[in-house]
Amino acid sequence: MELLAVELLQNLPYRRVILETDSVSAVRCMEALLINGERRSRVMTRISNILDNGWEIKLQHIFREGNARADWIAKWSCLQSNSLYVLDDPPDGFGVYLFRDILGMSCPRLVD
Repeated sequence: MELLAVELLQNLPYRRVILETDSVSAVRCMEALLINGERRSRVMTRISNILDNGWEIKLQHIFREGNARADWIAKWSCLQSNSLYVLDDPPDGFGVYLFRDILGMSCPRLVD
């Protein structure tokens, strides 16, 4: 999914980007790539080639609960027929997430 995000960015006019992911391993791999130039796989090589075009990127790990809205939209988009969406309004079914945010409702998780 991180590769898809970077590929989408290359066609937009932005060059300063904050990339958030709930995958700690993806953050570590991309940091190794950006800091040390380590290319551990073909995917990382592809990301590196895209990012070599003058990007300023800040990588951030966020917890799965904080990424639930993005996950919902990503899953929703897989069910759609077009490959790219620019949403001016939330899709049907997304309102419950917005309502929970407005109310400040959390999504508790048990951690060992």
